[in-house]
Amino acid sequence: MSNLDLSPFKKIDNKKAIMTLLTRVLLLLLFESLIYQTMMLDNSIMKFVIITPLIFLCSLSFVSLFVIGHDCGHYRFHTNRQINNLVGHLCMSSLLTGFHNWRISHGHHHIHTNKLGQDPDWPFLMVTKKQYQELNLHDKLTFFFGYRTPLGLIVGFSVGMIKRTFMSLLMPFIDLSQRDKRDLFVSNMIVLIVSTTIITGIYQFSGANGLIYMYALPALLAMCWGTLLTFLHHSHEGIELYEEEEFDYHRAQLNGTVNVRFPKWIEFFICDINIHIPHHVSMSIPWYHLKAADQVIRNENPKSHQEESFKFSMLYNFWMNPFLNENKKGVYRIN
Repeated sequence: MSNLDLSPFKKIDNKKAIMTLLTRVLLLLLFESLIYQTMMLDNSIMKFVIITPLIFLCSLSFVSLFVIGHDCGHYRFHTNRQINNLVGHLCMSSLLTGFHNWRISHGHHHIHTNKLGQDPDWPFLMVTKKQYQELNLHDKLTFFFGYRTPLGLIVGFSVGMIKRTFMSLLMPFIDLSQRDKRDLFVSNMIVLIVSTTIITGIYQFSGANGLIYMYALPALLAMCWGTLLTFLHHSHEGIELYEEEEFDYHRAQLNGTVNVRFPKWIEFFICDINIHIPHHVSMSIPWYHLKAADQVIRNENPKSHQEESFKFSMLYNFWMNPFLNENKKGVYRIN
């Protein structure tokens, strides 16, 4: 993998980036407008039939903005660093997430991909059956509801959001410089201002029902999407997880990540972030080059490259058996 030449896919296209941002913002505003118009209907059944898919599409538009903010966090949205910061703050604040909070914790995830006790995403609390039996009651309940029920997908993003907001206290394994701490404070203040503005504005314009249908439900569903994607990328059957002593950075990016394919219209909204292997092989690849870069990686590493179309059975199988199996000393697989 170290011999791969992915440099052609690292080129940033400022025009494409801005057009993508404008398109996704316009789609979000369109769906919000349609939700508002649908709220005016008198027929409750018709209202439910129309508003449900609109909330779903609105949630995907929020995911689009978050993925754009994700590219900003890697400074791959635009060649101007300050534009990355500005767009990243605005996009991520729409889902109550601080830009620098995400950038720092997500960077730690990339450096320690699937390293047990260090990767702040799904692998952080994963254990073998034997280790599970030795947990105290609190940790057993946390594992059970987080890894063996759909509750983990529903609250996972919110739990991560709280941890990132209070990173110094709740993520002590991440070393923070004084500049990092200042950046976290700034991001927290921006989230407070932007989220308050959004919530107040929607409430003043459309009332409590509008706040629920136009923001609360789409945002909650978008958060579930974010948790689902992270889960699928790094908790798939067959991927590897590592103890500190056996962790190899380059191996973890390929063997600890999987592409999970969705219908093309969904991949349009999520900006191909589900083509996740190239993103881990090189964080410098913008979202619009992921598919092309993935083909090169697949050709060079056909045995290690993992890809599967999404099926609900992926979730069910994991919930039934979310434990690690030690493949060899210090290297684990799921199921």
